[in-house]
Amino acid sequence: MLAFAIALLAVAAPPKVERLATIVVPANAVDLSGMTDLIAGDVPHGRLGGFGSAIEYTGKDNAYIILPDRGPRDGGTAYQCRFHLATIAPASDSPARWEFALTRTVILKDEQGRPFIGSSGAYRPSGDPDGRDDRRLDPEGVRVGPDGTIFVSDEYGPRVLAFSPDGTLLRRLPVPARYNPVVRDGLEEGELPPHNVKGRQPNRGFEGLAITPDGSTLLAFLQSPLIQDGGLDEANERIGRFIRVLHVPVTGTVDLVEWVYPMRSAQFGTNELLHWTGQTYLAIERDNKEGDKAKAKRVIAADFSRATNVAALPELPSLKLPPEIVPAEVSTLIDLLDPAFGLNTPSAPMPAKVEGLAWGPTLPDGRRVLIVTTDNDFKHDEPSYLWIFAVRD
Repeated sequence: MLAFAIALLAVAAPPKVERLATIVVPANAVDLSGMTDLIAGDVPHGRLGGFGSAIEYTGKDNAYIILPDRGPRDGGTAYQCRFHLATIAPASDSPARWEFALTRTVILKDEQGRPFIGSSGAYRPSGDPDGRDDRRLDPEGVRVGPDGTIFVSDEYGPRVLAFSPDGTLLRRLPVPARYNPVVRDGLEEGELPPHNVKGRQPNRGFEGLAITPDGSTLLAFLQSPLIQDGGLDEANERIGRFIRVLHVPVTGTVDLVEWVYPMRSAQFGTNELLHWTGQTYLAIERDNKEGDKAKAKRVIAADFSRATNVAALPELPSLKLPPEIVPAEVSTLIDLLDPAFGLNTPSAPMPAKVEGLAWGPTLPDGRRVLIVTTDNDFKHDEPSYLWIFAVRD
């Protein structure tokens, strides 16, 4: 068993949110895959990195699923995609000290038993545009269904996939064709306009995944607007602010539903989506800067109770919605750059990529544990952080 523990004192925070602790997983930590080979860039294939992309509480025994993305070097390696099981809980001898223990590593495989890999070039040019013929996978969101099915959102497709607990692909959930680029390429430049005039932006597919409390519906969350929704200007610079949130039925078929999430800036990106209460979800909205250069790292509360269903609209505007389209009402739940939380210091600067959200067990005082994770991109000199918060409903 691989275990790490870091104890930190809780710091002053707004009454609604308190930081309880931080867990730091060293950059050179090793997972339980047993892999000892080196992949491109001389990165150990068994490095425990990138798992801040997504996290999910299994609902029992303080056990969580943590999901790495496509591996190091931005899709430039044949990293075998995987998820890990870990326990995250207060230490038995000190509630102020939280512990992380890795218990299992599971390789994700397709229907034929072949490992999915993170390489952006692992696709069939003549294959179906939805990516069902590809081996490339960029896992970015994970949720667990009531029956234990593990749902994963893929940024490449974009796709939503259902896996068994042993990592075998069970089925592919339907995604409307307008999300798929017609022309696929191993390089991002080859998927931008004029090659594609619709579909997800390169490396901006389904970054987050939520599940409704009854387990009947998944909500797939793009990182940036679709190309046809005014995502890019004529120079392929990002200008769009309005992101579709796609409802994906777990079973059966229902009328298509898409909500609109309004980003504060087209230069930001979104990560993760997590149900909170009613039709309110938590999201991460951030820039891509680190340390003192970072200006936006927020956990957002997005209330979709009045949101318009825009599924019938083929396009959305870039900057301003017409009055008849009501987006989510958004507010900041946690400003991670607030000095009160102490998450950006000279010895531990704010990471560029804050990407994972998961609820944990309810505390004895009725507050809910919220875990926020970072993605270190498998860098050899950047640890992975798990920030433990207590949130009052």
